[in-house]
Amino acid sequence: DKRYNITVPKSVKVIGGAAFLGVKGKINIDISNITSIGDQAFVASDLSGTITISKNLKFDGKKNPLWVCTAVFSKTKITAVVIEEGVTRIGDHTFEYLENATEITIPKSVTEISETAFVLNANQDSMTIKGYEGSCAQEYALSHDIPFVAMSHKHIYSNPNFVWSEDYTSC
Repeated sequence: DKRYNITVPKSVKVIGGAAFLGVKGKINIDISNITSIGDQAFVASDLSGTITISKNLKFDGKKNPLWVCTAVFSKTKITAVVIEEGVTRIGDHTFEYLENATEITIPKSVTEISETAFVLNANQDSMTIKGYEGSCAQEYALSHDIPFVAMSHKHIYSNPNFVWSEDYTSC
């Protein structure tokens, strides 16, 4: 097995379909610099760490509605996924077989999660989905026996004379 040490320069904006398919070794990439990722771009690669999915990121050239497409990150070594507000859909097999993932954060804007988005993760007992009460994320977690943690909003109110804050969980 040949192992690589790949650093994707910040000037790279597009990752094509299957670009890192099966690549073993260190993959250094800042996903926040990428504007488009193709299907199966990182499948079965050694991509690791936390992945943040921006609402501005296109998957396989599709932007409306914003969604994460088929099998982009399946079978990788990702430990956490943060999906930013504005993404609306998580597609088939996107995060399947994430043996090292412990936390998936899903915003309220996600209104559709494919039945197979997170399937076959051997560590489902130690993986947690974070989201909002009454959300699609909570519904998915409960229907797939994945632990769910409700997030809360913190609002800070201020005027020139005083500042106060209020925590509450959204429904």
